[in-house]
Amino acid sequence: MNRLCPGCATRRLQMDDAPCGLCGRVNRVLAPRPRETMHPLAQMVRSLLRPLGWPAHAITLVACGFAIWAMALHWILPFASFLFCGVLLSWLLAGAIWAIRLAARGAVWLFQPATRTVSRPGGRGFLVLPLCVAALAFLNWFDLPLRVAFRLSQPALERMARAAPGAPPAFPPRVRRAGLYHAHWAGFGGKRAVIQVTDSMFIFSGTLAGFAYCPQGWDAAAAVFVPKFQREDVAKTRLSKDWYWWEIRLRD
Repeated sequence: MNRLCPGCATRRLQMDDAPCGLCGRVNRVLAPRPRETMHPLAQMVRSLLRPLGWPAHAITLVACGFAIWAMALHWILPFASFLFCGVLLSWLLAGAIWAIRLAARGAVWLFQPATRTVSRPGGRGFLVLPLCVAALAFLNWFDLPLRVAFRLSQPALERMARAAPGAPPAFPPRVRRAGLYHAHWAGFGGKRAVIQVTDSMFIFSGTLAGFAYCPQGWDAAAAVFVPKFQREDVAKTRLSKDWYWWEIRLRD
């Protein structure tokens, strides 16, 4: 059916904005939109072949943030805690997005040879997650998040350790905030101080941890753990001249 100008019903409408030669009326005629006939599975594959956008990279950065936070506690995470759930869920989500999108590209390249010459942008976006994992592995190898968090918290930890001479052998400290950490238990003996920065929830992870101030050496400070813990259960990492990070693997 031919479409005629509604002004004069004489001139046949063209696919342009030229005014009618008889009545001068401008009739905007748009081309009909093609009907979408793509199969839902094909639509899903097409969406998976798109480049990784900023939401995927944002999820990866959030996962890295949780990982660095966990490394500041030497990966001693209580089960069902906010930090444990954040590390687990964020990395599962980031890994699933990365793997599914990359698998979709690989499947199309493998099973549709005709599409191998099609340029698919966004390939460099798949390098973000592996580079983040490599950077986190480097930080974890040298305990950099733990050491940086300790340096930021050292003034508060030293103020708590100076209370040792007038403090009982073991007590919950009044000032529980020690920089970036939360002190739950403190043991003192002479110039030695042991500060626990984990609570009872960490028992579910099988490990307790904290900081130890021992200017006379670790052997002298280890006596502060007795009788609460056995000395042979304590693992230590030296952070500075007088400070150690300690961990105690709880026995069954």
